[in-house]
Amino acid sequence: MFDRNRPHFQMRFRLNYFGDQMNNLKKIGAIALILGLALSSCKKKEEDDNTGVLALLYAATATDPTKCETPGVSVSDLGSPSTTAVCTPSAGSAKHFVVEGLEASGHVFYFSVGNLATDTAATVTASSLSATANIARLYLYPSFATPAPIYAVQYSPNNAASGTRYNITGLSNTVTKTAASTICFDVNDAAPSRITLWATGLNGADCSVKTSLTAANSVMNKKDWNSTVKLDSRTAFISFKDGGNSGTAKFTKVTASTVLAVQD
Repeated sequence: MFDRNRPHFQMRFRLNYFGDQMNNLKKIGAIALILGLALSSCKKKEEDDNTGVLALLYAATATDPTKCETPGVSVSDLGSPSTTAVCTPSAGSAKHFVVEGLEASGHVFYFSVGNLATDTAATVTASSLSATANIARLYLYPSFATPAPIYAVQYSPNNAASGTRYNITGLSNTVTKTAASTICFDVNDAAPSRITLWATGLNGADCSVKTSLTAANSVMNKKDWNSTVKLDSRTAFISFKDGGNSGTAKFTKVTASTVLAVQD
């Protein structure tokens, strides 16, 4: 018979109890370590998965084959015309263009679609349609004081004798010589081309949001040109020409896209 009141028995009991508790703590510690490693692994996997998704999204945005961007230029007191070739998306010919930060103080702005790559700045900015071959051209002269500022589109593919110029109304308060503006337009691939023009802030249009652009809120939507010839080239240029007054002309960026704002 063991006497539980004896000192040696109490000591052995306490040691056994302490040992059991230590073993339990070790087990709990091991379980906590395993759980911690598992949670850390799951978190790392989640971060890796998210990183992969974000990388794919960035890559898809950065390499969108349907559009491309041309950096802006700034010129002042032009002695001769200045022309910048607009990029072509890798997916094909551009049909929608956005020109940001446009200013033309003392100069004429042209955006030409249809010119050949060999055209010179003087040809691209020629005032006479007969001096150009195959052109659909947006023509803005907001600094021209007398007569009123000129906003027009010229359409003369293949130097057609029946080509015409269409004066645009509704731009004078938005595209001015004193403030930067953003314009955008469609030039579709038809015979003749439909040319539709918008300006950000006018009629609820926002050129940075293509879904906001409709035929109804455009400042021009025209496809009934005198010439029914199709543009045989989709090369595009932005040009500035001396308008007779000192000043500056610039744009910050032009985006070319293969996707029309208004589907035909």
